[in-house]
Amino acid sequence: LWIATCLGGLFVVDKEKLIQNETGNYVADYNFSTGDGLSGMFINQLVTDCDGNIWAFHYNNGVDKINPDTYEITQVRIEEMINGKYIYCIISDKKGMIWGGYRGGVLFINPTDNSFKTVNLSQFSDSEVLSLTEMSDYIWISSADGAWVLHKETLDVKRIN
Repeated sequence: LWIATCLGGLFVVDKEKLIQNETGNYVADYNFSTGDGLSGMFINQLVTDCDGNIWAFHYNNGVDKINPDTYEITQVRIEEMINGKYIYCIISDKKGMIWGGYRGGVLFINPTDNSFKTVNLSQFSDSEVLSLTEMSDYIWISSADGAWVLHKETLDVKRIN
Protein backbone atom coordinates (compact mmCIF):
# COMPACT_ATOMS: atom_id res chain seq x y z
CA LEU A 1 0.00 0.00 0.00
CA TRP A 2 1.44 3.36 -1.07
CA ILE A 3 0.29 6.39 0.91
CA ALA A 4 0.77 9.98 -0.26
CA THR A 5 0.98 12.67 2.40
CA CYS A 6 0.95 16.42 2.84
CA LEU A 7 4.53 17.26 3.87
CA GLY A 8 5.33 13.70 5.06
CA GLY A 9 6.54 12.30 1.77
CA LEU A 10 5.43 8.86 0.67
CA PHE A 11 4.86 5.81 2.88
CA VAL A 12 4.94 2.15 1.89
CA VAL A 13 2.86 -0.10 4.14
CA ASP A 14 2.25 -3.86 4.12
CA LYS A 15 -1.53 -3.93 3.85
CA GLU A 16 -1.95 -7.38 5.42
CA LYS A 17 0.25 -6.51 8.41
CA LEU A 18 -1.70 -3.28 8.85
CA ILE A 19 -5.04 -5.12 8.83
CA GLN A 20 -3.80 -7.79 11.26
CA ASN A 21 -2.28 -5.25 13.65
CA GLU A 22 -4.10 -5.35 16.97
CA THR A 23 -2.23 -2.66 18.90
CA GLY A 24 -3.47 0.30 16.86
CA ASN A 25 0.10 1.39 16.16
CA TYR A 26 1.85 0.51 12.95
CA VAL A 27 5.17 1.72 11.59
CA ALA A 28 5.45 2.00 7.82
CA ASP A 29 7.85 -0.35 6.08
CA TYR A 30 9.42 2.56 4.22
CA ASN A 31 9.16 6.34 4.04
CA PHE A 32 10.37 8.24 0.98
CA SER A 33 11.50 11.83 1.43
CA THR A 34 13.45 14.45 -0.50
CA GLY A 35 16.58 12.83 0.96
CA ASP A 36 15.71 9.71 -1.04
CA GLY A 37 15.23 11.73 -4.22
CA LEU A 38 11.57 12.79 -4.09
CA SER A 39 10.92 16.13 -5.80
CA GLY A 40 8.96 17.33 -2.78
CA MET A 41 7.20 16.24 0.40
CA PHE A 42 3.63 17.29 -0.54
CA ILE A 43 2.26 14.56 -2.80
CA ASN A 44 -1.20 15.17 -4.17
CA GLN A 45 -1.86 12.04 -6.18
CA LEU A 46 -0.44 8.62 -6.97
CA VAL A 47 -1.07 6.37 -9.96
CA THR A 48 0.49 3.18 -11.35
CA ASP A 49 1.58 2.68 -14.94
CA CYS A 50 1.70 -0.30 -17.33
CA ASP A 51 4.91 -1.61 -15.73
CA GLY A 52 3.68 -1.26 -12.13
CA ASN A 53 5.75 1.84 -11.41
CA ILE A 54 4.30 4.38 -8.99
CA TRP A 55 3.91 7.94 -10.28
CA ALA A 56 3.80 10.66 -7.61
CA PHE A 57 2.44 14.05 -8.60
CA HIS A 58 3.63 16.76 -6.22
CA TYR A 59 2.03 20.02 -5.28
CA ASN A 60 4.05 22.57 -7.30
CA ASN A 61 7.14 20.34 -7.39
CA GLY A 62 6.82 18.10 -10.42
CA VAL A 63 6.49 14.38 -10.94
CA ASP A 64 8.42 11.34 -9.74
CA LYS A 65 8.41 7.79 -11.12
CA ILE A 66 9.22 5.14 -8.52
CA ASN A 67 10.19 1.55 -9.20
CA PRO A 68 8.32 -0.44 -6.51
CA ASP A 69 10.90 -3.26 -6.53
CA THR A 70 14.12 -1.24 -6.29
CA TYR A 71 12.69 2.01 -4.83
CA GLU A 72 14.65 3.91 -7.49
CA ILE A 73 13.19 7.38 -8.07
CA THR A 74 13.29 9.11 -11.44
CA GLN A 75 12.35 12.78 -11.48
CA VAL A 76 10.36 13.56 -14.62
CA ARG A 77 10.71 17.21 -15.59
CA ILE A 78 7.41 18.43 -17.02
CA GLU A 79 7.44 22.04 -15.82
CA GLU A 80 8.60 23.56 -19.11
CA MET A 81 6.05 21.58 -21.12
CA ILE A 82 3.13 22.87 -19.05
CA ASN A 83 4.57 26.36 -18.47
CA GLY A 84 4.95 25.89 -14.72
CA LYS A 85 1.26 25.06 -14.26
CA TYR A 86 0.04 22.64 -11.65
CA ILE A 87 -1.38 19.15 -12.40
CA TYR A 88 -4.88 18.97 -10.88
CA CYS A 89 -5.87 15.41 -11.71
CA ILE A 90 -4.28 12.25 -13.08
CA ILE A 91 -5.35 8.90 -14.42
CA SER A 92 -3.70 5.81 -15.82
CA ASP A 93 -5.55 4.43 -18.84
CA LYS A 94 -6.14 0.72 -19.57
CA LYS A 95 -2.74 0.54 -21.32
CA GLY A 96 -1.02 2.11 -18.32
CA MET A 97 -0.37 5.45 -20.01
CA ILE A 98 -0.49 8.48 -17.72
CA TRP A 99 -2.76 11.50 -18.31
CA GLY A 100 -2.70 14.68 -16.24
CA GLY A 101 -4.98 17.69 -16.40
CA TYR A 102 -3.76 21.23 -15.76
CA ARG A 103 -5.02 24.75 -16.40
CA GLY A 104 -5.68 24.94 -20.14
CA GLY A 105 -4.44 21.51 -21.13
CA VAL A 106 -3.79 17.81 -20.74
CA LEU A 107 -0.40 16.15 -20.35
CA PHE A 108 0.21 12.67 -21.81
CA ILE A 109 3.15 10.67 -20.40
CA ASN A 110 4.43 7.45 -21.96
CA PRO A 111 5.91 5.64 -18.94
CA THR A 112 8.04 3.32 -21.09
CA ASP A 113 10.45 6.11 -22.05
CA ASN A 114 9.16 9.00 -19.85
CA SER A 115 8.36 11.01 -22.98
CA PHE A 116 5.46 13.40 -22.84
CA LYS A 117 3.22 15.51 -25.00
CA THR A 118 0.75 18.25 -24.21
CA VAL A 119 -2.68 18.88 -25.61
CA ASN A 120 -3.56 22.55 -25.49
CA LEU A 121 -7.16 23.37 -24.60
CA SER A 122 -6.57 27.12 -24.38
CA GLN A 123 -8.13 27.68 -27.80
CA PHE A 124 -11.35 26.77 -25.97
CA SER A 125 -10.60 27.80 -22.39
CA ASP A 126 -7.83 28.37 -19.89
CA SER A 127 -9.85 26.81 -17.06
CA GLU A 128 -8.47 24.19 -14.70
CA VAL A 129 -9.03 20.63 -15.83
CA LEU A 130 -11.02 19.14 -12.96
CA SER A 131 -11.42 15.52 -14.00
CA LEU A 132 -10.34 12.95 -16.56
CA THR A 133 -11.90 9.59 -17.35
CA GLU A 134 -11.27 6.96 -19.99
CA MET A 135 -13.94 5.59 -22.31
CA SER A 136 -12.64 3.18 -24.99
CA ASP A 137 -10.29 5.16 -27.29
CA TYR A 138 -10.98 8.51 -25.65
CA ILE A 139 -10.13 10.55 -22.59
CA TRP A 140 -13.07 12.66 -21.44
CA ILE A 141 -12.10 15.98 -19.89
CA SER A 142 -14.12 18.33 -17.70
CA SER A 143 -13.38 21.80 -16.45
CA ALA A 144 -15.29 24.67 -14.90
CA ASP A 145 -15.80 25.96 -18.43
CA GLY A 146 -16.89 22.86 -20.36
CA ALA A 147 -16.19 19.32 -21.48
CA TRP A 148 -13.95 17.84 -24.17
CA VAL A 149 -13.20 14.47 -25.67
CA LEU A 150 -9.62 13.59 -26.59
CA HIS A 151 -8.65 10.72 -28.89
CA LYS A 152 -5.82 8.83 -27.17
CA GLU A 153 -3.91 7.89 -30.33
CA THR A 154 -4.20 11.05 -32.45
CA LEU A 155 -4.49 13.51 -29.51
CA ASP A 156 -7.23 15.28 -31.46
CA VAL A 157 -9.55 17.14 -29.10
CA LYS A 158 -13.13 18.24 -29.56
CA ARG A 159 -15.18 20.48 -27.33
CA ILE A 160 -18.50 18.90 -26.36
CA ASN A 161 -20.37 21.94 -25.05
